Amino acid sequence: MAGENAVYVRGACKTYGDQKNPVVVLKDLDMTVPRGAIYGLLGASGCGKTTLLSAIVGIRPLDSGELVVLGGKPGNKDSGVPGHRVGFMPQDVSLMNSLTIKQTMKYFCWIYGMSSKDFDTQMDYFLELLELPHGDTLISKLSGGQQRRVSLMAALIHDPELLILDEPTVGVDPMLRQRVWKYLVQETRRSGKTVIITTHYIQEAGQADVLGLIRGGRLMDENSPENLLQKYNTGSVETVFLVLAMNQELEALRQKEKKTNDLQAVNVDEAAVTKSEPFEGKKLPRTKEYVSKGEEWEAKRRKRARTGRWKAMVLKSGLRFFKSRDSLAFNFLFPLIQIVVFFLAIGADPKQLPFTIINRETPYFTENCSTVEPMMCDDPYVGCRYAQQLSNSKYFKVNYMEDQEEALEGVRRGKSWGVLVIPENFTESIHRRRLDGLDADADLLEMGFMRVHLDMSNSQIGTTIKKQLLEEYVTFSGELMEACEMNRKIIQTPIRFEHPIYGEEDSTFQEFSAPPTILIVIFFLAVGTTSSVMVTERYEGLWDRTLVAGITPWQLLVGHIMMQTIMVFLQSIESLIIALLIFGFPCHGPIFLSLLLTWLQGVAGMCCGFFVSVSSRTISESNYFATGCFYPVVLMGGSLWPLQGAPKLFQQICNIMPTTMANIALRHIMIRGWGIQKSSVILGFASTFAWIAVFLVLCYVILRLKR
Repeated sequence: MAGENAVYVRGACKTYGDQKNPVVVLKDLDMTVPRGAIYGLLGASGCGKTTLLSAIVGIRPLDSGELVVLGGKPGNKDSGVPGHRVGFMPQDVSLMNSLTIKQTMKYFCWIYGMSSKDFDTQMDYFLELLELPHGDTLISKLSGGQQRRVSLMAALIHDPELLILDEPTVGVDPMLRQRVWKYLVQETRRSGKTVIITTHYIQEAGQADVLGLIRGGRLMDENSPENLLQKYNTGSVETVFLVLAMNQELEALRQKEKKTNDLQAVNVDEAAVTKSEPFEGKKLPRTKEYVSKGEEWEAKRRKRARTGRWKAMVLKSGLRFFKSRDSLAFNFLFPLIQIVVFFLAIGADPKQLPFTIINRETPYFTENCSTVEPMMCDDPYVGCRYAQQLSNSKYFKVNYMEDQEEALEGVRRGKSWGVLVIPENFTESIHRRRLDGLDADADLLEMGFMRVHLDMSNSQIGTTIKKQLLEEYVTFSGELMEACEMNRKIIQTPIRFEHPIYGEEDSTFQEFSAPPTILIVIFFLAVGTTSSVMVTERYEGLWDRTLVAGITPWQLLVGHIMMQTIMVFLQSIESLIIALLIFGFPCHGPIFLSLLLTWLQGVAGMCCGFFVSVSSRTISESNYFATGCFYPVVLMGGSLWPLQGAPKLFQQICNIMPTTMANIALRHIMIRGWGIQKSSVILGFASTFAWIAVFLVLCYVILRLKR
C-alpha cells in the first residue's frame, strides 16, 4: 500500500530541544497522499506543517515512524528525494537578491541536470504563466508578490514528479492565484503529478483532491473535501476544522481527567468524536500516469547534473561576491589598507623624541658653543660638542635647561623622555683619560661621568635612546681622537660586528614582523569573509532549498571553497605586491614560495572560517567565534615578539598554532633566502597543510552530524 501512494506516513514523531524540556512537533502522525492528487494540508502556524514537509523532502529526519516517498525512503541512493523528482517551495521566498530571475532558474536547472532546450522552453512558459517581468530583472527589484512567484517558478521549472508548496499563493493577486490552481489541477490530471500544498485560504482548499487537517502535531483527519463535509454534516471546511479541534481538546481532557461527563458539554455528531480510520488513498481519474522518461534520458540528465551542480555552486558564490560592491571593496581594500598601515606605522626607530640636556660646563650653552671652532685636541668644551651632536641627531628634539629638578619633573609629567646631565668637570675628565691613561685620578674620572635619567615606561623608546646615546658618543669620541692625531680605535670596544650573515646592519623590527603580518592579514581576512557564509545561507533559506534539489551540505561547502580559493590567491598577490614593490621589503628567497605559502595560509584561514560557519547557529555567534580566534593566533604565533621569550612549555603550545610555523618559514624565505630544502620551510608548509586538513575534516564531521 505504501508504494502505491506518493507519500505514506505512519506514526511520525519529531521533537526539538533537550530531553528535559522537549518540544513535540509531530506526534503519531499518519498521512497518505495518493499519486496524481492535490493534497491540501491545512493547519495553523506552529502545528507542524513545515516540519512534516521538511521530513517528506528528506532534509530533516523523523525521530520515529515510517515514511515512504515515491516508493522509497527519502535520502536513499537513487530515490530522487531529495533531488530532481521533487520540487519544493518553502514558506519564505528563499532566493538570492543579487541574482536575476534567469540566473536563479539557471542555478536550479543546472543542479537538476536540465538540457538547455528544456530550460528555454520552461523559462518562457512560466514567465508568462506567472506574469513575471523579463528574465534579466534582479530579484531585489521585484515586489514581494513577484518574488513569491519566482520562488514558485523555481519549484515548477524542472517538471518534478512531486510538488511540495508551502503557502505558494500568499500575497498573490486573486486572479493569478486562481490561474496557478488551474495549472496545478491540469498537471495532476494530465501527467499524474502529485502536489502537497499548504494554504491560509480555506476557500482554495475545495479545489484539492484530498484535505489533511493538522493541529498540535497530529493529523486530525484526511479525506476528500466532499467526504469531509458529508462526514461532519457541515457546509464548510472551516467548520469541519473547528469540530475536529474541539474533538481533539475533549480527547485531551478525557485522557487527562479520565472523566466522561465533560463530553456532554459539546453537541456534535458521534462521527466527530470517534477516531477516524487512516486514509488509504485512492486512484484518481486522470488522462496519464506520471512515468519515467526512460533510462537513456535519465542517464543524460545525471551526466548533465554532475557538471551542472558545480557550475551552479560557482555561479551562486561568484555572483554573490562579485555583484556586491561592498564585499568587493572590503576584500580588495582590506589587504591594501592593512599592509600600508603596517609599513607606515611599524618598525622604524622613533624620531624627534623630546629630550632634556643640562650642561653644567657652560651655563650659557648657546652663546659659548656658537663661538667654538672645529674640534681641537685640547677643546675646552667637550661636553658642549657632545650636546651639539645630540641636537643635530634626527632621533632627539633637545631642550636645554639649567635646573635639574625642574628637568626631572618634566620627565615625570611626560613632557620629556629623559634628562642628560653633563657634569662641570666633564671636559677635564676626558682630557685626563687621554693624557694620563692608567695614572688618571680615579675620583676625577668618577666625577666626569654623564648621568642619564630615562622614562623606561616604553621599552622600545627607552632602548632607542640608550642605543643612540651610545652610538653618538662613540662617533663623537672617535672624532676627538682623530683631532689629537690618535687612532680612534683606542676608544672602541674590542668587539667588531661584521656584515650580518642574514639581514642588514641597520635592520629594524619591521623585518621581524612584516612576514607574519602579511600572513595574519590574509589568514584573518579569509576567516572574516567565510565565517558567516553558511549561516547566511541557512538564514536566507537558500540552504534548505538547495538541499531539497539534491545538493549535499558538503557539496555546498566545496562550492564556496572553490570560489573563495581564487579570491584568497588574488589577495595574496595584492599583499606581496604592496610589500615588495611599493615599500621595497626584501625577499631574498624564491618569490613563488612566498606567494604559495601566503596563499595556503589564506586557504587555511578560509577553512577555519568555514569551520566557524558550520559550527554556528547565528551570524552573531559566528562573529563572536571568529573574533575570539584573533588574539590567541596573533599573540601565540610569534608575530609580535620572539617565542624564545616565552616559557618552554608555552612555546610548544604556540608551535602548533595555525600560523606559527608558517610565520617562521616566511621569515626564513624572505629574509634568509632559504628554499624548500630547509627543514623550517618544510615545517611551515606541512603545518599549513595539516591545519587545512583538520578544518575540512571538522567541517565534514559537523555537517554529517547536523544532517
